[in-house]
Amino acid sequence: MKPGVPSPAEVSTGHATSYDVARLARVSQSAVSRCFKPGASVSRKMRARVMKAAETLGYRPNAIARSLITRRSNMVAVVISQRGVPFVFYNRSLRDRPVNAVCCDQAEGARWLVNRLVDSGHKSFRIVSGPEDSVVSVERTQGAAGLKALQRKLGRLPDAVICANDVMAIGCMDVARHEMRLKVPADVSIEGFDGVGPARWQSYDLTIVQQPVQRMAAAAVQMIIERIENPKLPPEKRTFSAILVDGSSARLRRS
Repeated sequence: MKPGVPSPAEVSTGHATSYDVARLARVSQSAVSRCFKPGASVSRKMRARVMKAAETLGYRPNAIARSLITRRSNMVAVVISQRGVPFVFYNRSLRDRPVNAVCCDQAEGARWLVNRLVDSGHKSFRIVSGPEDSVVSVERTQGAAGLKALQRKLGRLPDAVICANDVMAIGCMDVARHEMRLKVPADVSIEGFDGVGPARWQSYDLTIVQQPVQRMAAAAVQMIIERIENPKLPPEKRTFSAILVDGSSARLRRS
C-alpha cells in the first residue's frame, strides 16, 4: 500500500468517507462526488477507479449530506391512511366534519377593519381577493364585503382598497403611487392581511389585520402533543382573534 493511502483495514466498513475514497483512488474529493452524481461529466476510467476504491472501503454516499448540498432529498412520501395518526389543521378547517384545527377568525378581523374604516369616514370600498380555492382568502373577502351599503360604485375611485394579503396590498400601493399618481392614504387608503416583513418597511407601513402566528403555532404544537399522549381525545378547534395593526397606509381616526 502506497504512503498516504488508507488500507481497507484502516477504514471501518460502512464508515468510510468520500475523502478516504479519494485518497485510495488518487483523485480529488470533487471527482468522487461527480462519480456518484447521475449525469455528471466524468471519464469511464476514472469512474471505474473510484467505484473500485468505494467497494474496497465499503463506502456508501451519505444521502442526507448530499441533500443539504443539492437541497433535494429525491424522496417522495406517500400517505396511505391518516387513521391512528394524530394531526391538526393549521389556519384551515373542515366545516362538514369534526377535526382538530387552530384558526384565526379571518372574517371577524375583516369586519373590525371595515368598521374602523367606516368610523374614520370611508364610504366606498374596493376588495382585492385572493384565489377562489383559498379558504382563508374567501373568509377574508366575505368579512370585508359583509355590508352591501359599502360596495364601490362603478367608475368611482374608492375611499379604501382592502386586499386579501399583504403582497397584493403592496402591489396596489405601487400601482397607485407610480402608475396612477395617487397619494396613499390621502387619495386612497390601502390595507392588507398577514403581517409579512415588507409590510412593516417604512416605504409601505401597511395598515393590516395580523394573525397571532406565534400563539397559533404554540397551540397547534400543544394540541398535537396532547393527542399523541392521549389518542382518545375528541376533536377540538381553537380560534384566535386577529390583531389590527395601524400603519400609515390608511386614514384612520385614532382612538
